[in-house]
Amino acid sequence: LTLLSMRPRRAVIQEEGSLGTSLDLAYSSIHEVMTLGPQSVHFDGETARSSVRLRRGIGNGWDVESEASVLFGSSGFLDAFIEGFHEFFGFPDAGRPLLERNQYRMRLRYHGQRVYDLVEDEYGFGDVPVIFTKQLQAESDQGPGVALRFGLEFPTGSAERGFGNGELDFGLGTLFESSAGRWTVTGALDFIAPGRPEAFEHAGLSLDSVYSVQAGLEFRWSDSLSLLTQLAYVSPYTQDYPMEEFSSEMIDFALGCAWQRKSTILHFAILEDLEARQGPDFGIQMGASWGF
Repeated sequence: LTLLSMRPRRAVIQEEGSLGTSLDLAYSSIHEVMTLGPQSVHFDGETARSSVRLRRGIGNGWDVESEASVLFGSSGFLDAFIEGFHEFFGFPDAGRPLLERNQYRMRLRYHGQRVYDLVEDEYGFGDVPVIFTKQLQAESDQGPGVALRFGLEFPTGSAERGFGNGELDFGLGTLFESSAGRWTVTGALDFIAPGRPEAFEHAGLSLDSVYSVQAGLEFRWSDSLSLLTQLAYVSPYTQDYPMEEFSSEMIDFALGCAWQRKSTILHFAILEDLEARQGPDFGIQMGASWGF
């Protein structure tokens, strides 16, 4: 919700002098609830995150991108649908049927102190990332495309209201891409060093460095339509909590499609948490991008 996340992307660099623009909307349902003594994890609600992203080719194999986002949290309406969806496909339900549907609380306590709280039914600007990417090797018969990226996320969002973490985050990663016929495989390996929020520090709660591994597959069904799938692993953000609802890894699976006409791309995807631990249980993402 508040820390730097290195987005999935191709290892191809934006052409020098050209501009890429993307509009995205992600709607997620989160249900991670557990209390053990003075430690309490209570994330029960739905979030909408809209963003505008710009990417500019700056020459010599480099591009730079940044995005502005708005986050909104509410009790939502998806609980009944998600319970049926999980039951039908056999996905873990994270104890959803044990609580009343469509309630809201996004709160984290440690040793009895409140360390995070996302306000309900309010809009807020998130933190702003700036990420530079350098192409190390273009894809060819000799090997895959490879790129290196690094970035910072600036604390522009309100930490008190739950829209930011109030500290500077740093990220470093590597991108891969390889194609054969109508198939393309992409991958990413990222390291994120998040800034430790002031509330975490006061409560004595640590925040660990995070490793992320992403693997994606595209099948170009036609000249304009692609089928997409992706698997992402994110290591735990902290080991201080005695429950898996917060001190555990995330494994997310996504299935979607993209439609392209000239320089315009529309995409849609459904995301599912395979572990029913830290992270969203279910999500929908849609957006559009243009090149100039």
